[in-house]
Amino acid sequence: MKTFSPWILSISAAVVVTSTVAQAGFVDITINDGNPNAGYFGTDLRPGGILEWGETEQGTVNNNSWDLRAFSFDINAGKLAFVSGFDPRVAQDGIGIGDVFVNTNGTIPLHTFSGSNPDNYLNTAAGYEFAINLTDPSNGSLAYQVVSLSAASVLRAATFAITQGSSPATLQASPGNETLISTGSFTVTTKTGAQLLSELGITVGTNGGTNYVTTFDLPSALLAAIAPGGATFRLTQDCGNDLLVGHVGAVAAVPETSTWVMGFLALGAVLTFARRRRASDV
Repeated sequence: MKTFSPWILSISAAVVVTSTVAQAGFVDITINDGNPNAGYFGTDLRPGGILEWGETEQGTVNNNSWDLRAFSFDINAGKLAFVSGFDPRVAQDGIGIGDVFVNTNGTIPLHTFSGSNPDNYLNTAAGYEFAINLTDPSNGSLAYQVVSLSAASVLRAATFAITQGSSPATLQASPGNETLISTGSFTVTTKTGAQLLSELGITVGTNGGTNYVTTFDLPSALLAAIAPGGATFRLTQDCGNDLLVGHVGAVAAVPETSTWVMGFLALGAVLTFARRRRASDV
């Protein structure tokens, strides 16, 4: 009886690996921020009962206009989105949205700061490698910068002492002791519950209110840092009224079309060769 040669088996294995898809499209990556305001959230319909929909932090203003709701992530399109119950382009009582901090070196504590405000602390204590720094959108700017943080980067705590658990809120200065990776403009749209499910993979809770979706294009340098081990995203309002946390594990991009074609051609070659070898054995 004839057997396949090693190179045939190698091609077969390569085809299997090439066709592995880890993530396609937007995925809800929201996790419980670990600091719920008991009794202030609607029924959260997402798997696992994340209980972030409609929530604000303890001791803060309990209404949808302060609510950060969900993170969604698309590794293949290089996009990150968050859903809020307020328009981030409009300040709430003079207080705007904070910055998105990104940790790519493993899970970090959800709450990293305590003490009286205002206080600043070093990035090395906070454990973040990147930040998506928003140029104050409440002043009408939709610009943002993606920066790499350093040991000298100073992160600013939330405004009020009662919400220190939501810190950090923003970079102390930007650009400061950071390395600029890219700049861009984000978009803010409103979505129905059905649109959130079909476009972002987010199942809405029952708390009601308008769903504002803010979307960023992430640079390749940040995506490359995220892919091997995943990342934790963290966002609060400048005041720390609410805290949103998202986590994605290690991801692999969907193969390019050309990669799929090469894979199928290789598989076809394997099958053709096997058919001929079988015929020669007869």
